[in-house]
This record gives sequence, structure tokens and C-alpha cells, in this order.
Amino acid sequence: MVKPVDPLSDSKEMDIFFQISWRRDSSAGGNCDDQVINAGNLIGSGTMACQSGCSLSFSESMEYRCTGFSMSENWSFGQSSVYYTFGAADDQIRIGYSNCCWSSPFSSSWNIATSFSVKKRNDTGRINSTPRALAAPTLRLQLGCNHTIIIPVSDPDGDIVRCRWGITYDECGGVCNAFPNAVLDEDSCTITYEAVYGTGLSVAALMIEDFVQGSSTSLSSVGLQFIIEVFSSSCAVNSEGQSSEQSCIQLMVGFYPPSLNESTLAPQNNEKVSPEGVTLEMYITQSVQRPSVDAYLKFVNRDTNVVLYSVNFFDSSEISFIDSQHIVVQPAFTFPEKTKIYVELEKGIVVGFQGCGPVNEPVTDESFWTFVTKDITPPSVLSMSFPPKTNANVTFLWTLDEPAYSFCSLDGGEPQNCSSGEFSANNLSEGYHSFFIQHSDLENNSANTSHIFYVDATPPNVTFSSVPGNISNENQFAFHFLCDEDDGCLFFCNLQTLPLSDTVLAPCPGGNFTTPLLSEGNQYVFSVYAVDSVNNVGYSYYIWIVDLTPPNITITNVAIPCTSDRTPSSTGFPMVSDNTDTNPMLAYSDYDDSCTISRSWMATDAAGNIAQVQQTITMNFIPFISFLPKISFSCSSDLGVHHVSPETASAPNPCHRPITLTSQDDLQIYPCPGSFYRTWTLNDSCTGTVKTAKQLIEVYDVDFSEYNFDLFNICTNW
Repeated sequence: MVKPVDPLSDSKEMDIFFQISWRRDSSAGGNCDDQVINAGNLIGSGTMACQSGCSLSFSESMEYRCTGFSMSENWSFGQSSVYYTFGAADDQIRIGYSNCCWSSPFSSSWNIATSFSVKKRNDTGRINSTPRALAAPTLRLQLGCNHTIIIPVSDPDGDIVRCRWGITYDECGGVCNAFPNAVLDEDSCTITYEAVYGTGLSVAALMIEDFVQGSSTSLSSVGLQFIIEVFSSSCAVNSEGQSSEQSCIQLMVGFYPPSLNESTLAPQNNEKVSPEGVTLEMYITQSVQRPSVDAYLKFVNRDTNVVLYSVNFFDSSEISFIDSQHIVVQPAFTFPEKTKIYVELEKGIVVGFQGCGPVNEPVTDESFWTFVTKDITPPSVLSMSFPPKTNANVTFLWTLDEPAYSFCSLDGGEPQNCSSGEFSANNLSEGYHSFFIQHSDLENNSANTSHIFYVDATPPNVTFSSVPGNISNENQFAFHFLCDEDDGCLFFCNLQTLPLSDTVLAPCPGGNFTTPLLSEGNQYVFSVYAVDSVNNVGYSYYIWIVDLTPPNITITNVAIPCTSDRTPSSTGFPMVSDNTDTNPMLAYSDYDDSCTISRSWMATDAAGNIAQVQQTITMNFIPFISFLPKISFSCSSDLGVHHVSPETASAPNPCHRPITLTSQDDLQIYPCPGSFYRTWTLNDSCTGTVKTAKQLIEVYDVDFSEYNFDLFNICTNW
């Protein structure tokens, strides 16, 4: 039997199932026994080959798994299947197995072939499956009896099945027409034979074909060949003219065991079903009953060949016989989702009512009855990047545990397809927003994901807490800056001179940046970029000039009368120039020693560079002695030298210069009456000037107290 793995697909992958019999004592057949059957290993030999229609190389092993043997009749029997993908352009294919030789007395080559198409049918849109037929390796017929051999056939597509004799070497090799006197009813696939021609061996070589209703052209042809052995024994005839052994013979050799009607299987091949409450439904080709021993229907994982669950047809309540041919299986088991499962039937799960009670043949072909459990679990989010706070341009990322369609909605807007696992939106307004996703997997299981997030669209504000002056005399400076974000910022800085070039940013953590040594005369630009927690970028910069050169300052020394105005408006301002500051700030301080003023001038430019110059202001003054040339007093007068000195001579000093005035008399003892000279000396330490003046002092022996006049004034006027 040949059937497509997926009849709706264009892949042309076919499941080729075959049954084969060998003489048990033949080494080519593998010497089957109970141990071989239990091990389930492949045995046998030979190669199946493409005989026509293949564009690709086709060569598949004929090794099989033995399912039965007979020591007395010397045969072994088994089955296997292979999978093969035919070429894209292939259509009508014939594959077969040819070799030599049949058992004696035939000793001729064999060829058994199957013809089929790998293209989709016009009427169903599906790739056709060939019909299926069952036969035992050897059919023993009793000599002298009338025999009716019913070939059990079925067709997975529900097509009409007919049987005919093989007629060419391509169909039957060297055993064409090797069952003489047998009569074949092609429509019912029934052979009648009167075993009256002696004992011995024959070969029945048939072609089992399927047809569309009303068509005489077959869709496919499957070769079926088996040995007939007529043996000698007595045969009674009943009142109806039938041999008493007729019914029993055909069942003994297994030609008509109960089998599944493939076209009625539910679920159908590769159908998807819920993993919960799986229900199998099958129709048997004849009336059957439960077995009297354990026999299991098994659910097997097709990928791992692990039995997931078993149901015992002997006594399980999970099996219901709707009628004698209609069976429903409802396993009390939840199957894993998204799993390919095939149904495996042990031999004897059902027993027929005819004759000796035939049992079904085992079904181990993993492609015979398969289904796939649906995915009933909604997709689950494995990972997601849904920040609670973003900037105005947001991107959400997520991954799911299975393929799914996703539709996204922002703030209740129109859903958009976002099955890629990514959603972006730009220029969002500041404030709270809602994001919603609906995920639907390939089985339409749905799950929702929602997220509330806040958009911060405002860049951080950067402020400097420490900057140099617009014009600075610092050749290195430590900037300090901060941003107004509660959760802080990352800072990136750049220092350049004008004109600007490409900006290369470097991290400046903690809001601190110290410049390298700066050069005189350059105009620098310091830029700070602040990145907040959602990647909004704020920017600030500062421009300044580095000036390390102090101003140039000069001034002229002056001399002025000591009583003159001493302010710079009279004494003069210095001449000042600077390379960056057109109007440096001037300040001065004075040191006055009464002779001169030492004026210290200081010029400070905008950068803070300082230049100083000293100005000497000389205070001009001509000192002199003011005195009376002659004075007189009486001997008895209390006027004496100590009294006369301050009154009779002085040195005017309006500028408070360091001037001293001293006197020296030319007598040590004053005469009375008499006279003497007093010498006055003036010393000006500012200029080193020394001046002297002589004063005549007369002493009279007269008591001027008797006279009423002012002696001193009289003397002054003298």
C-alpha cells in the first residue's frame, strides 16, 4: 500500500507499506522465530526499486519486521514501511521487487509491482492512496472440496476496489497464470476454486486496483501474490452442496480477519484534535466482539515512539461498542499538546463471529492512523522589555513561547499588527499612556498583555555651579554641574577651541570635569550633555577666553606743593593697556611720610591678571624761621629763656613735615643788666635743609611790673 504522508501537500512524500513472506528456512528471509518477533528487529534482504517514472534515484530495503511464522508449513511473514519523497515533476510511478527464485516447483523469477500517481487528483484535490489487501503467506485448500477465497480489500479514499489477475511480467514475473482453473470475481475480489485437480502448489498473482465511480481507468494498481497448497484429506458435502470445511478453511489461513475500514476512521489521518477528551471512532469490516484476553490499543508519540497511553480492549470501560461493527474509544487521558500521535493496534483487539473466530491483524504502521493534538494553551510571554517610564519615542519588545499573531493598541487606538515582537511609537505627549497587546497563536488561543507607562518628554536642564570667568587667567579649571532630574543623569563632556570641529564626547561622572592645561589666547567651548533615565538629552555649554598676560601700566613721578590737591586728578593717572580688556580696573594706595607720597597703582584686567606700578609724589615746601630780632625783659622778671623761646621764634609747618627748631644762647649765665644773643636753628629732614637766625635778648634792671604796659608787645615791636 502506498499513501501520501500529507495528501494536501505538494511535497510528494509517500509512505510505502508492504507485507512479505519467505520460506522460513531461507537465509534470505531472516529465519524468523519468537525471539525475533519479540525483539522487533528488521530481518530479511532485497531491494525495492523504481521500475518507471522516477526522476530521482530510488532504492529502498525490503527488510521487514516479522509478525508470524509456521514451523510446520515452513513460512515466515512480516511487514514494514519506508518513506520517500519523489521528484517535483514526477507523476506516474511504478516500483517493484524483482529477484529469483520462487520455491520449487516454480523456480522462476519473481516480480511484484505497484503503480501509483504522486500528483493531486482533480476530483478530490488530494494525492491518491492505493487500495489495501490482506493475505496469508500460504493458503492450504483441501483436495476434493469447493473453496471460496475472499480477498479482504479496502481503500482509504473510499474509491471502488476491483481485483484482476496479473498478466504481464511487470505485474507477476514468472508466475502469471499459475493458478489454473481458479475463477476470480473482479468486483467482489472473490476466488472460487474446485480442488479436484490433484495436490500440489499454485501461485495466485493478482492486481488490486481502485477506480473513481463510473470510470474504467484505474487510479493505481497493487500487486498481491500468495501460494496455494492443495492437500489431501476427506471432505464432506452438506445438503446445500457445500464442503463442510469450506468456511473454516478460509479463516484458518487468515484470509478474512476483521479489519478497520480506513475511510471511516475518526479522527482522520493527520487531523487536529483537542488533547482533552480525544475520541476515536472506527468501523470494522465485519461483526466483532471483545477479546477474551488482554489486547491493547496504544497511543504512541510519533516523534519519540514512546507509548503515551494504552486501552485494554478486553475489559476497559473506555471502549464502547455502539454496535457489532461500530466502536468508540474515549481514553481517560489528557494528551500533551502539539504532539503527533499514531494509533497502534495489537493483534486480537477484536474477534469476529465467523467460523473459528478470526482476529484482527496488528497495526504498527505509524502512518496508518495518525492525529495531531491541538494547541489549547494561549501563548505566554517569555521575556519582555516594557519600561515603566520612557521618553517620547518608545519601543516595546517581547518574545512568546510559540508562533503567534500579535496586535497592539496604544491609548485605545486602532490595533496594529505587531507579530514581529516589536512595537514603536514616536513623539508621544508627556504623561501616562496605556499599551495593550492581544496574542493569538495558530490555533486561535488568545492572551492579553497590558502595560501602563509614563512618558517623560522633557530633556533635563543642565546648570553650572562652577565656571571660570568669561575671560579667565586660570590655565586649568574644574567645572561642576548638575541636572534637575530626581533620579540623576549621566553626563558626557567635550572641550574644544573655536572654531569647533567634530564633537567627541567622553563620560564625566558625578557632574565634574577638570580641564587639561589651557593655552594663552584660546577661546574655549565646554559642552555638557545630560542623559536622563529615559534617554532624554539636555545640553548646556560655556565659552570663555584664557588670558594669562597682565596689563601694561606706566606712570610719571611728580612734585607738587605740599598744600596742593593730592588726588590723581592733580597728580595724574597711569597709562594702562591690555590684550583683552579695553578698560582694566585701576586702584591705588598711598604711603605718606610727610615728605613724599608713595602711591602704588594696581591695574586688574577682566581675567584677573594684575600689574602694579609705583608713583612718587614729592611734596615741595620752603621752610623758614619766624622770630623777633630783639626782645627785652627785667632781671626780676619771671621771663626767662624757657619762656621766651616758643614765643619769640617759630618754624611754620603747614604740611606737618619733619621740621625741628632749636635754640642756643651764647652765654651760660645771664647778666643783669646786660644782653646776649640766642641762635635759632631750623632742620628740615625731608630735604636736609638747615637754616639759622640770631636773636638779641636784653636784660634790664627795672621792674616793669610797676608800669602798666605790655613789655612783650613793646619788645616785639622793637
